Amino acid sequence: MNRALIPALVAALEAALIIAIGIGITLAPLTVVWLVEPDPNFSWVSNFLIAANLWLAAHGVEILIPAGELSGIEFDAFSIAAMPLGLTLITVFLAYRLGSRLSSSGSLVLGWAGGIGSFGFISLLVSQAAMSEYAEAVQWQAVLSPTLVFAITVILSSLIGKNFMIASASEQSEAAERRVIRASMGKLKKSLHWSLRVVLDPAIRAGTMITLLTLIAASVLTAILLAVNWVEIIRLYEALQITIVGGVVVTLGQLAILPNLIVYVASWLIGPGFAIGIGSNVSPLGTNLGPLPAIPVFGAIPSETLERSIWVVLLLGLFSIIAVAISRKSTADIRWEYATGFAASASLALGVALVASVELMLLAVVASGAMGPGRLQFVGVDPIAVGLVSFVVVFISSFLAGLIVARPEDKRQR
Repeated sequence: MNRALIPALVAALEAALIIAIGIGITLAPLTVVWLVEPDPNFSWVSNFLIAANLWLAAHGVEILIPAGELSGIEFDAFSIAAMPLGLTLITVFLAYRLGSRLSSSGSLVLGWAGGIGSFGFISLLVSQAAMSEYAEAVQWQAVLSPTLVFAITVILSSLIGKNFMIASASEQSEAAERRVIRASMGKLKKSLHWSLRVVLDPAIRAGTMITLLTLIAASVLTAILLAVNWVEIIRLYEALQITIVGGVVVTLGQLAILPNLIVYVASWLIGPGFAIGIGSNVSPLGTNLGPLPAIPVFGAIPSETLERSIWVVLLLGLFSIIAVAISRKSTADIRWEYATGFAASASLALGVALVASVELMLLAVVASGAMGPGRLQFVGVDPIAVGLVSFVVVFISSFLAGLIVARPEDKRQR
């Protein structure tokens, strides 16, 4: 075999393995329960259909559900367009590792072609196999969306991600494309106006740190809410009156949307809150909910009123001050290039606010969407509201912190 084709073959096999893991992580427990609790009216193929459609939905594929009846309740046709981010993160993590390994191969292009081509082809096969009278994926999305998620992750990680296959940053052990792209990015950065160039690195560092701190706080709060409201969650499980198979399906579905719920809680911490159905809103200002779907995890929805929880919106400002303070070492060029503290602080705050608000808006977009019929055609966060509020709060807080962190140096002394 031609050695030049080895990266393409390896990437193609790993892409197939990534899909198998993504579907199998749901299908395996369903199969175990199906073997332990056999139901003549529920075949193993139904388990595969559930796992395959859940995997497709996790990669941005819209699932069309025809009108029907469930537990004696009739419903109109609807679509599921929300991404269960728990499964999405599995693909992103494994694709990142693949891209990092490709970064030390002989040719990135062959690796990209093999991996992306294999992923797209198998996604098409999965969408065809998952078609049934109960659910059908939008076919063009079934090929494009999963492949796009995989391709973006692999390409970016192979170009700018950590190359963990080598012990040192030796240029000889990196792919030629990676060296060319990195050199081009360096030249592009140097060609920027000085006012943008000196702000770029600290803005990305601090803005991303603000997003991470917000998600960490939301994760902790979500865990506390689940622990405090466990009685309500158990009561909702009992109200469903489902079999073991049904309980496993519901639990797997909730684990898949747990990252979505963390993003919703992050929006609650920022201020705009989130919606569980059209016309509803959960925010620190209060909770306005209509009929909720029988999903036990929704029993942990925060419902504090203005007097008790309005203080949480101050956390984003605190995170902004902390992030800017931690990024002080990367602001040396700002302190040297700018003449006044006001200009330096305003420029830094503008960059940090843009990065943080755009990242939070993107999280809101991917975590929201249609989850059911009727009112549930929108569940999640308004990205515009999150972006505007986060930009204002982060800008003000970063500006105040920047007056100290980005204060210009005495050029005569330097």
